[in-house]
This record gives sequence, C-alpha cells and structure tokens, in this order.
Amino acid sequence: VATEYVPVQKLKFGVTIENILEVAPDVVVTFLVGQKQSTFFEQWKAVRDENIEIVTTTSITQEYMHLTCAEGTMKNVYFSAPYAEELETPASRRWKNSIRARFNQSQIPYLGSDHEAAYLAIMLYKKAVEICGSTETEAVIHALETGISLAAPGGYCRLNPWDHHLIRDVGVFR
Repeated sequence: VATEYVPVQKLKFGVTIENILEVAPDVVVTFLVGQKQSTFFEQWKAVRDENIEIVTTTSITQEYMHLTCAEGTMKNVYFSAPYAEELETPASRRWKNSIRARFNQSQIPYLGSDHEAAYLAIMLYKKAVEICGSTETEAVIHALETGISLAAPGGYCRLNPWDHHLIRDVGVFR
C-alpha cells in the first residue's frame, strides 16, 4: 500500500503509526534497524490495532528485542530466520549447550541467526577441507562445489554447486 523511508536517527513514530492505522493494512513489514528505530515497537504497542500483523527482519535474531523490550511489546510480531535461540530441536539444543558451556549469558546474550551462520560457514569450510585434504583455495572451492551438505543447528543445509547458494530451511517465528 505504501512505503516510508525512515532516517536512522528517528525516535518518534506517531505520524508513521497514524498513517498505518489510517490505511489499516493486513500486515506491516518493517526493516527498522538500530536502537533508536526499535522505539517504533514500543510506540506501536501503545496504540496498535490487534488485526494488523507486524513482520520484521532484524529486530529479533540480531537485537533480541522480544527479550529486552517491555512485556507485550513484540506481541504478534513475526520474523523469519534460519535460526533463533528458541528453536527446540535436538541439533539446536546440542549447539546451544556447547556454546553456553563456553560462554555465559552476559558474554553472548542471545544466539541468533548471525551466530549460527558464522558457525555454519566454519563447519562448511571444515568439511570441504576434510573432503579435499587441503586448505588450498581452489581445492576447497572444488570440494564445496560437490554439493556439500551438513546438519546445522537450524536444520539441514546443502551448498548449491552451480551458484554457491546455501539451500536451507527458514522458519517463521512469532
């Protein structure tokens, strides 16, 4: 229905929220980033229309706002990600336990998709090195292009040989 570009330093979203409520869309997709722009969610909570769903990208797995904002602020906020700490699968629990055994909550407050992606990149590289028996760049690339796959904390992943894209599940969380 509409798009609004918001300066990164914006703190007050009254007019934006009024515009949203006036149009009454089925869903609002937000790409707001940073601590200042996260104030949108608290302002939205005060006046929100329960029939309008919010979809966000970075606010949960990168800023874990569902844990740091006032209770109810992130109610009915949806996000998609390949990994969130709340994912309760055996692979996720094993990985979380191994990380938490080495780093406490104050060192790593939340294990989000960026953490899992970094781990996955290292594990894919490790598997490629094991396949080719070398750390030489071209040999590793060739090993990666065999269609290498592995089970990650977020689920099964396979590297597409012809375009180097990672094929994996992405969940929708609420």
